[in-house]
Amino acid sequence: MQPHKPLQGESHSAQALPDPEQPGFTGNEPKSSESSMHYIFNPHNYPRKRAAIACEICRVRKTRCDATKPSCASCVELGVVCSYRKLVPDSRPEQDTAGIFLSKIESRLAGIEARLDGSYKNWLDPSNAATFSPKTPRSSSPLGSSATSHEICIGFQRLGLSFDIFKLLGHNRLPPALEPLSVYGGEPFVEQEIVKGTLLNQAGDPNALDLSPQACLELQQSFAENILPWFPLFNREAFSKRTTQFHDSAFNKSDQETCQILFILGLGALSRAKDLATDDARNFPGLNYFLAACRILNPTPNYSLVEVQCYILKSMYLSLCIRPLQAAHAISIASRSVLTLLNLRSRLGGDAQLRESCHRAYWVCFILENELGAYVVYGILPLSSVNKHIPLPLSSYDEPDMFWFLAEISMRRLYLYALEMLWKEPGVQCSPTVMEILRQQVTIWYDSLPANVIFPEEFTTPLDPQRAFLRGQYFGLRMIINWPAALTLLTEAPDDEKQGAELLHLSSQTIHYAIAHVMSAESLLQERHPLVPANLLGTYYSTMILLVIHGASVFAPIYNPAITPTILKGHAMLSAWAADPGVAKTIRPIEALMVQNGLLADKKSV
Repeated sequence: MQPHKPLQGESHSAQALPDPEQPGFTGNEPKSSESSMHYIFNPHNYPRKRAAIACEICRVRKTRCDATKPSCASCVELGVVCSYRKLVPDSRPEQDTAGIFLSKIESRLAGIEARLDGSYKNWLDPSNAATFSPKTPRSSSPLGSSATSHEICIGFQRLGLSFDIFKLLGHNRLPPALEPLSVYGGEPFVEQEIVKGTLLNQAGDPNALDLSPQACLELQQSFAENILPWFPLFNREAFSKRTTQFHDSAFNKSDQETCQILFILGLGALSRAKDLATDDARNFPGLNYFLAACRILNPTPNYSLVEVQCYILKSMYLSLCIRPLQAAHAISIASRSVLTLLNLRSRLGGDAQLRESCHRAYWVCFILENELGAYVVYGILPLSSVNKHIPLPLSSYDEPDMFWFLAEISMRRLYLYALEMLWKEPGVQCSPTVMEILRQQVTIWYDSLPANVIFPEEFTTPLDPQRAFLRGQYFGLRMIINWPAALTLLTEAPDDEKQGAELLHLSSQTIHYAIAHVMSAESLLQERHPLVPANLLGTYYSTMILLVIHGASVFAPIYNPAITPTILKGHAMLSAWAADPGVAKTIRPIEALMVQNGLLADKKSV
């Protein structure tokens, strides 16, 4: 494992996290006044000084600065880069994006390398996490951006796919080259998904269940092999006990534990059909178990852990069926219920097993909620707004899958924060400083990955699905971080030759990672896995972006010969799933742009 790489200008004092291996360490010890980390995590305790001109860090923290150059005493003590800004009339330095990012980045991401480095137990110990002050969620999150001006979603922030976070640079108008990205779901998406859900519910027979011991054992084993590695909702021992109890007891059609087992059997059956590309619900394995479980599931929540787990399992099955509207509805119920449980602090404090199971349920909901948030957003995503206050899941058993789970959690956090820093209503902000720091944080995340989940950055033989998925997200995040540079070139002329060269360089990185993102999804789209909707969506976004770049003359100086074959591959990969109406709908704008760019014959002219 590679050591932590300090950020440019970062001193060792800023990295001096408490050592969890020291005797008596709990993670909550008070820091001395000399501790720079104390000030990073508790900015209100930062010593106030006086100065006529303050550096950027002191301005952001609203503290006094001694204005010493090249570094003021406060920044020397913190171990961060000290910079001064030349003010212009009507400027508001306290709102500077880079400054705000610098003030938040340590508290939000400092634990990544600590959690992904060192021994397994230390990594999972919640006492290693710093204490964070509550943050008011943004009403205009990039994942929950409002609908386009021509359509408003009542009660939702978005229904269907949208390129809102890719289209606009600040307050500029939509450039002609990006008009093809004005694709929005809205009412057609809702109508389509309602029909898909109705057909699913009518396709099976909840009374035709094979509950023989052999069938149940095989399907439970399939669940353990194909679902738990992605989402360790249960630890292995608890899962084994639950399935054993089911075999030893009579089948009860109204029992919540039975409901849970039926969802497990349904998922076990569907997850075995990895090459299933049809959308005909009559061909979905395990559908009868799923429908029988849905019958038992009480529509009136009782906020029990088993009920939360049932809604999570229901969402997983619907995601495997590529039913994002129904899956998002199920996970929204689970999310609110698990937050209710987490507020029962006295009960959780006296029951370690319940507490740990609730934490696992929360983080599974967190991942699913964010992935499905690309399709459906019910206002502010509730779990994302509190994720820094929930301890990471622990395990007392040998669960290698927990490494993947925690790596995925930290990756999702990076995605959320990158989008928050790059997207400011009504559009994307291009800040080279912010983009550089984000790139450095992604590098730290990669360098801190444990050996059993790290992946090569170059293309090699197919990896196991979890690591392949992480690699795809890694490329996708790097593409998003560099995208503002390409968007700037598409929207306005550079200020000078130097800026133009820099924007072209960053745009070449956008192209490189968009290509890598599509290529990394190829092996994953050969089968049906729990996060296949995310791979379909990522392939769609990356292919569309490459098509826009392919057709824009401004990118001619950085022409990449791999763009064309990657577009063709992305189109072919999505076409393999065209039986699903939602996927077929994403293929149409891709084909329209391919025809426009001369990459596909116009069907109308044939």
